[in-house]
Amino acid sequence: MRNTLLSLSLTLLVFTACGQTVLTHTASTFRFKSAFVTFRANRLTISTGKLTRQWVWTGKGLATHSLRQEHTQKEWCSPTSNQAADWTLPNQDILPTGKLVRITARESDDEGFTTKHLDVVAEVNYPSTGITLRYIVWAYPGLDGLRTQLSVKTDRPISVNSNPIKGIPATSLSVLSATPEKDSTGAPANVLDGDVNTSWKTAVEPTRPDRPNFLVIALNKSQTITGLTLTQPQDYRKVGFVHHCIVYASSDTLNWGMPIGTAELTRAEYPQWIAVTPTKARYLKVVMPATNRVNYPDWQTVVAELTLYSAEFPYVKPVSLQADFLPLPSFSYMRRGMGYYGDTQFRNSLDLPFYKEETKTTAVNSSELWDWNNILSIESQTEGVCLVKESHKTVLHHGHETGEFSCTKQGVSVTGWGISTDELTGEFRECWANWCITYSGGEDERQLAVKTFDRARFPTLLPGHNDIIAGSWGYGVSPEAGWREKMNGGQEKNVLKALSVCQELGIETYLIDAGWTEDTLPTTTTNKFPAFRPHPDAYQHGWSTVKRWADSLHVKLALWAPVSIPAADLEWNQQQVPFTSWKLDFATLSTYQGRKIIEQKIRGFINQFHHKVGAQWDLTEISPRYGFYWAREYGVIWLENKEPNRHILYTPSTTLRDAWELAQYVNTNKFQLPVRNVKTVPSPSDAYLYNQPYAVAIGLVGIPMFFEKLDDYSPEDRRAIKGTLDDYKAERSLLHQSYLFPIGERPTNASFTGFQAVHPNGKQGHFLLFRELYAPSSTHELTIRFLKNKRLKLTNVRTKEIDYANVNAQGQLAFKINHPADFVFYRYEIVP
Repeated sequence: MRNTLLSLSLTLLVFTACGQTVLTHTASTFRFKSAFVTFRANRLTISTGKLTRQWVWTGKGLATHSLRQEHTQKEWCSPTSNQAADWTLPNQDILPTGKLVRITARESDDEGFTTKHLDVVAEVNYPSTGITLRYIVWAYPGLDGLRTQLSVKTDRPISVNSNPIKGIPATSLSVLSATPEKDSTGAPANVLDGDVNTSWKTAVEPTRPDRPNFLVIALNKSQTITGLTLTQPQDYRKVGFVHHCIVYASSDTLNWGMPIGTAELTRAEYPQWIAVTPTKARYLKVVMPATNRVNYPDWQTVVAELTLYSAEFPYVKPVSLQADFLPLPSFSYMRRGMGYYGDTQFRNSLDLPFYKEETKTTAVNSSELWDWNNILSIESQTEGVCLVKESHKTVLHHGHETGEFSCTKQGVSVTGWGISTDELTGEFRECWANWCITYSGGEDERQLAVKTFDRARFPTLLPGHNDIIAGSWGYGVSPEAGWREKMNGGQEKNVLKALSVCQELGIETYLIDAGWTEDTLPTTTTNKFPAFRPHPDAYQHGWSTVKRWADSLHVKLALWAPVSIPAADLEWNQQQVPFTSWKLDFATLSTYQGRKIIEQKIRGFINQFHHKVGAQWDLTEISPRYGFYWAREYGVIWLENKEPNRHILYTPSTTLRDAWELAQYVNTNKFQLPVRNVKTVPSPSDAYLYNQPYAVAIGLVGIPMFFEKLDDYSPEDRRAIKGTLDDYKAERSLLHQSYLFPIGERPTNASFTGFQAVHPNGKQGHFLLFRELYAPSSTHELTIRFLKNKRLKLTNVRTKEIDYANVNAQGQLAFKINHPADFVFYRYEIVP
C-alpha cells in the first residue's frame, strides 16, 4: 500500500513523497490516477475525474458548495445554502467555532478490503465541546460517486437526556374493551403494564377472522391525542404480530368517525411510532387484523405494549445527528426511496415483498423524512443523485443509530452517526458512511451507477465469492425438522458422505454447519477440551479425516460458528484446516461496541491469514444484523434459510422473487442463494412440480448454495444438476464480471421473468430467463437493458445452438420457453 501523505493547516502544506517539500496551501494538490484533491483559498475540492465535490471551510466546518458531473457539467447544488458544515454535533443547536487541524491524503485500499482509491481526511477540533471530528472522503478514480464518513472522539463526557417524556402515564389509562383474549395470561391490561414481556393475546382462529381485532383505551380525561407507539411481542416467532393498524378517536365510544391515523408496522421489537391527526378525545380504538405465521393455519393478534401521547405528554423524537449534507434543491425534483426488508426467516411468501420502492413528486414545503430506505434518489426524467446509507438498516429494522434522509428547501441531510452520544470515547470511532452517486439517464443508468460504485466499495477479492457451495444445515428433511436432525449433518460421518456427492455434482466447497462442537452435542465422554473444537464423539481424530477426504476429492471446506467465537478458536481451527470461509451466526448488532468487536475480529482474522479466508454473514433474522450495505468487504451474505419447516418453506417462486428484487440495487454475486431438492419439499409448497435444474438455475443468479441433504438426490437428478453446473462454470467468469439486472415480470409463480447480465465492455452479456409454473404463454416480449436497436448473436448455453435477433427501438426482444416451469440460458454478443 502506498503511504504518500499530504498534511496541511490553513497556512501551510507539508508534502511528503520520496523527499519533502513545503508548499503554501494555495498550491496544494494530490493525485491518484484520475482522482485528485486540492485545497485553495479555504476551498476543498475532491474529484474522481467524473464527479467533483467542493466544500468551503466556514470556520465551523466543511460545507458542501458544489457537486458537479464532469461529462455533462451539471451542477447539482444550490449556491444559496448557508450551512455551517455538513455535520452537526451533540447538544449543539448552533455549531461552535472549530479549528481545521490538518488535511491528509493518500492512495489506499483499506488494507486490501476495497479497491484502490484516494483517501482524504479532514480533521476538525471543537475546543468548546471537547469533540474532535474527522471527515473522511474516498474517491474511486473514474467513478460517478464519492464516499463520506465521520470519525469522532471526545475528551469529556457529553450529557444525555436521561428522563425523556414517556407519554401519558399508564395509571391514567385503562382498557375499556377488546377482542376476547386467548387466556388470562394474555389479558388486554398487559398492553399498559410497562412490561414488554407480557402481552395481550387474542384467541387463535383456524381461519382468518371476518372482522379485525381491536382494543379500546379509555383516558381519565379528554386530551388532544398526538400519536402512539406499539411494541410487538418479544418472542422469537412473534405469532400474531401487528402488521398494520387503524386508529379511531371518540368522546363517547358511540361515534368513532373517520380514522385519525393508520400505520404499517414491522416485526421489530422496539416501540414503533404511529402518527395521528391531533384529535381531542376520551377514548381511542386501535383496530388490527389478525396475522399468522406463513403457511400456518392459525390467526391471532398479539400486542406487548401501547403508549399514548398527547399535547400535555408529547412524543419526543430522538435526536439523530447529521452525518452529511448536500444543498440539493430537492423540492423541485422527484424523490425515490429504495430499500430491502430482510427478516427472511419469517417473511417467506409472495404476499410479503422483499424490496420496497416509493416515489414522491409533490413540492417539499417544510421537511420530508425518509426513515426506512437504504437509498434516496433525487431525480428528473434524465438524471439524478443517489444517496446511499452504508449501514445495517433494513426496511423492517432501523438498526443502531442509522438515522434518516431529510429533504428541505435548503437541501438533503443524511442523519445517523451509528454512535449514540454515550458511546463516544477518547478514541476515534467511525460512524456509518454515506455514498453520493450521480447518473445520467433513467432507471437502467441509476441501477448501473449504484452497482458500479457498490462493486468498487465491496469487491469480490476474498475466497467464497466464486465457488459453488453446499451446507450441512440443509440435512434436516422432516417437515418440522428439529435442531438435532439438522445438526446431524455437521457430524463427520455425514460430512464425508456429502463431500463425495459434492465431487460428483461439481460443488466446490462444503460448509460444515452447527453440529461439530461440544456445545451442540450431548456429552458422552469425560475428555476435557475447549468448546470450539471438533467434538470427539463426532470427530474422533479431529479435523484430519475430513480434511484428508476433502483434499482427495478436491473439495474445499468452510465452517460455521456463532459470531461470539473467540479469535483464538478461529485461529486454531483455521490452522488445522485452511477453511475458505466462516459462516458467523447469531449476531445482534444493537450497539456500536458490539458490531465493532465483530468487525475487528474478522478483519484481524482475514489479515492474519493473508486474505486467504473470508466471512459468510447470516442475514436471516429480524434482529439488527449486517444489512445489505455494510460489512460486505469481508465476504458474502447468506440471504435466507429455506427448509421443509413451514415458516421458511422452500418454494421456487418465492426464492426467484427474492433474487429478482435483490438484483435491483445490489450486486447479487455477493449473496448466497438457496438451492433445494424439489422432490423432498413437502406441501403446501409446489416445488415438486418444478425440476432440479430449474431450482439450481435460480441459485446461479448469485452464489448457489445447496441447502440440502445431498445424498438424497437420485442418480438421474445428480446427472441433470451436474450438467447445469458445468454449463454455468463455462460462463461464470464472464457472469461475475458483469452487472446483473432483473428483466421481465416480477415473479408471481405465473410470470415470464428473468435476469440480464451486462458486461462492463457493453458488448456482451447473458440472459437467464424463467417461465414460471402458471405463466400462460410460451413467448414473451421482454424489455431489456442498454441494447436498443442492436443485433445480437445468441448462444444457448444449454444446447449450444446459435441464433440471431434484433432488439427494437423500444429495447424489446421476444423470447420463447416451450414448457412451464422451465428456463433458458443465453450468452449474447452485439454483432454488426
